[in-house]
Amino acid sequence: MCYFSEAKNELINCVNRSNTIRFLAAVLFLLVAYWPVSGLQYAMKYDIMDWFYPMRYLIGECLQNGVLPLWNPYTNLGYPLHADPQSGALYPIVWIIGYFLGYSPYTINFEYILHVIFAFYGMKKLCEVIGLENDISLIVGVCYACCGFFVGNAQHLTWIISAAWIPFIFYYYYKLIKENSWKDAFGLSIFSFLLLTGGYPAFSIIVFYILLIFFLFNFFNLLHRKEYACVKRFFLNNCLFFILFVLQGLTFFVFLSEVLDYMVRSDSLSLAEAQLLPFSPQSYISFILPFTTGGNAAFYQTDISMANGYFGLIGLLFCGLGLLVFRNKRIFLLALGGLFFLLIALGDFSFLRAWLFHNIPLMNLFRYPALFRVFALICFLILFGITFQKYWNDGANTLDWKKLRRLIIFLTLVVTGIFLFAFQKSAFLFPTQLSAKAISTLLSQSTNSQMVLIQAPIQIFLLCFLLFITYWKGQHFKKYLVLIIALDLFLSVQLNIFITVISDQKATILQEKVKQLPKGFPIPKENVSATSHYGNGDYYPIWFNNNILLKKIAYDGYNNFILKSFKQFNDSPGKMEKLKFPILHFDDSAIFKDSLINQTKRGVEIQSFNPTNVKAKVKLSEKSKIIFLQADYPGWQVKLNGNTIPHFKTENIFIAAEIPAGEHVIEYNFYPKNYLYYLGISAIAFLLALIGTLKFCWRKTPGEQKRIVGF
Repeated sequence: MCYFSEAKNELINCVNRSNTIRFLAAVLFLLVAYWPVSGLQYAMKYDIMDWFYPMRYLIGECLQNGVLPLWNPYTNLGYPLHADPQSGALYPIVWIIGYFLGYSPYTINFEYILHVIFAFYGMKKLCEVIGLENDISLIVGVCYACCGFFVGNAQHLTWIISAAWIPFIFYYYYKLIKENSWKDAFGLSIFSFLLLTGGYPAFSIIVFYILLIFFLFNFFNLLHRKEYACVKRFFLNNCLFFILFVLQGLTFFVFLSEVLDYMVRSDSLSLAEAQLLPFSPQSYISFILPFTTGGNAAFYQTDISMANGYFGLIGLLFCGLGLLVFRNKRIFLLALGGLFFLLIALGDFSFLRAWLFHNIPLMNLFRYPALFRVFALICFLILFGITFQKYWNDGANTLDWKKLRRLIIFLTLVVTGIFLFAFQKSAFLFPTQLSAKAISTLLSQSTNSQMVLIQAPIQIFLLCFLLFITYWKGQHFKKYLVLIIALDLFLSVQLNIFITVISDQKATILQEKVKQLPKGFPIPKENVSATSHYGNGDYYPIWFNNNILLKKIAYDGYNNFILKSFKQFNDSPGKMEKLKFPILHFDDSAIFKDSLINQTKRGVEIQSFNPTNVKAKVKLSEKSKIIFLQADYPGWQVKLNGNTIPHFKTENIFIAAEIPAGEHVIEYNFYPKNYLYYLGISAIAFLLALIGTLKFCWRKTPGEQKRIVGF
């Protein structure tokens, strides 16, 4: 018995070592597939550099200088950073990176690739819990991390973060349903909180409804079976999850609810706005030829970032094969779920998005139907994994293999037909040299047809290779299959990476420029009207919000979060005349308004400045009104000689106060009421849930790899 026990333990250890090696190989593959990002070779581009990076840079600067990231004084005449759902001001990972490393072109690349790896691992765990083998789970996880969503929407960092955490949420809720254990509520609350604070709000809304459907289905199913003890336990487990989630998100919920009355986009959108940028019918070609989505955006009737839905040729083949070969309820439900989300992603090309807009609460608050495609991809990838496992283990019969070959031949003919059609319309186009700039230039000049001519031969080769190994199922069949999947995913990422992920700017060059930026928070010296957020190319590829990096207060900004008071002021005539002043000035100083030096001689001298605290000495011979050119918002306090004094709005936006004659010290503090109290509750709840997750939840489900079940 001892001998068999030792042999069993040795076998388990060997399997664990083998699985660890495979896992590390998968992570290494992702790093190689995204090497221009993971290797810190090139700076990323578009919104991730124009908006996310400057905001995270400011948060990091605040944390490293002992300032809470509560207020952004540099954008749109100031706004509450902590209340912006997309700023990352309450996202733990942003705090960790910002405090310990600070934000730079290198660390923004790191944050992106980190969440790509999280997405891979989350999808792997989800596949394992539904019964897929380790190897299949790894393959599906890699396919997910390399899919068109992560490549196409790389600039939308909150979308990438959302897609990273969603599989973890489904993983834990699936376990909570199947095991009905309170222990899974910890992990579920943690990842729901990370989605809430780090992701795009629309994904939290959608996930809420998906979990609600799962909850109701399982709840009434247990009632129908008269398992009342299980009903009670299931309900209590969900209550525990809800309580833990609310406590962790308390700071987020409190200050989001407060800002709704002050922000422009708190009301319902129009239907046209909600249907903006769909995953259009033309985008479906990306399931086969994703490179073509970087061509003429007008053809796709959407943005190029929204047009990529690729998840691999093998994934597409086995999804179709699952419907042809394994016609069971689980396969049908996954296919139906995927098609349902694809129909919503169509936007105004389908009725579903409009129906949700008019009939489901909160569905009228966000744009971009293309975001729904990530849920379709999750469904399709799970379907792929279930079908693929049958062939991987040689569980398919001769007829099933024939169906696979027919499907491969059919897809090869489709790609060949597209290639021949494109060949008649265009000629091959090649870069003049193998450099980032030459490739970027080539891509900007290429038509859709020319992109087909580049990728279609690759796809035809891969399909022919796959067809060959299905006939020759030799000893190395699995290795060749993995090789095809790896080549397919690597090439699809590399072909699109210069289109939607990285710029042609070397990360080292931008990194050196960032090192020369002002340290700390210098006292603003320019009149506010002198600074705009637009860049002049000095920090390419950062075109917008350059003033945040330079720590200069601008009268405008590239930001979706807009206060109503700013919009009203921004739309008013003569606004620039009212901004030809330093940030702190007397109202009756018209003769000095174009000169900060003269203004200082009159008696205003700023002694210290940071985003949440400004201190100045003032000297005046008679009572006067002093104006602080920042948007008034709950949390601002004005102190004169250490005593709080009343303040009021001027121009319906700025902070003004009456100052008596004499020499004084005036101080402006921004501190939302009970912020640290709420933050403390959230932090304690997060730590408790994290401890509970690590202790109870990161474990294998009994029999986890012995069944294949669906949602």
